Amino acid sequence: MKKILLLFAAFCFSMSAFSQVVANNDNLSGQDFENVASEIKSIVKKFQRCVGNLAGDVYSHKEKEDIRIRALAIFIGEGERYPIAVPTRYGFDTTMHNAVVMGSAPSKKNRGQRKYEPMKTYLSQLIKNSENPNYKYKKIVIEGADVVTLDNFRKIGEGRYIAAAHYLQKYTGYVSGDMVKAQYQDYTAKTITIFINLIEIEQKDGSFEQYWQIKLGDVECDDVW
Repeated sequence: MKKILLLFAAFCFSMSAFSQVVANNDNLSGQDFENVASEIKSIVKKFQRCVGNLAGDVYSHKEKEDIRIRALAIFIGEGERYPIAVPTRYGFDTTMHNAVVMGSAPSKKNRGQRKYEPMKTYLSQLIKNSENPNYKYKKIVIEGADVVTLDNFRKIGEGRYIAAAHYLQKYTGYVSGDMVKAQYQDYTAKTITIFINLIEIEQKDGSFEQYWQIKLGDVECDDVW
């Protein structure tokens, strides 16, 4: 019942958030916006699946390392520091930004606290915990809600946009591999910064082929309960 209520709340929130995005969408055509929004939601869901697969016990270590690499590939900088343009009095300069991070809360009992770690470290730790026979949970299940909502969609340059995507995650730690009894369970609301760039590739005939490049950024932990 709690999960049903959670998804219902997320659905209601999505209607409000989607309306806000559309209202502020003055820089993209309707079809471009629909395509970008659909792709963002697809990529965020892909990341959620990767997290669940890395925390679980279905895949081998080699398979999990491949999943980790694919997960990092959808983030800006692929888990490493990345260049950003910084405005100056003479135009723009380029500087290196720290690698993307994952924000989390220690537990729902300490919901006011936050921990930030590089995404590479977070994903690797999921694998390590899942393969550690002495870890406090014998089995971990991380599930993401199907609903992904968007807001704060805004233009930051020519052909460049930024937005925020929100999703809900359920974390369950079991004391035994048969999943009979859950020792710990929480729900977390998370927000991901989204980077959107219009890429143009010149063709042999002099025309340009365009596509939207979507990359994920930092992940913030909004609340946990």
